Amino acid sequence: MTANKRALARMLRYIVIPAVLVGLDAIRGYLEAGTLSVDWKVVGIVTITALLAGLSKWVRDEMGADVKVV
Repeated sequence: MTANKRALARMLRYIVIPAVLVGLDAIRGYLEAGTLSVDWKVVGIVTITALLAGLSKWVRDEMGADVKVV
């Protein structure tokens, strides 16, 4: 797998899929309750996970240490 494909796979895994799931949850909540609200706890967890994944990638590239966020 090339570096570009791996980067796209990481982006899909850590950013796109969670964003779609948060959007679907907001739409489901709107259809059930009639109010549009976003669960900010979920958004925060997704953001922290994406930041940790980016940080671990940077550490692997710059320092040669193998740090992974699962």
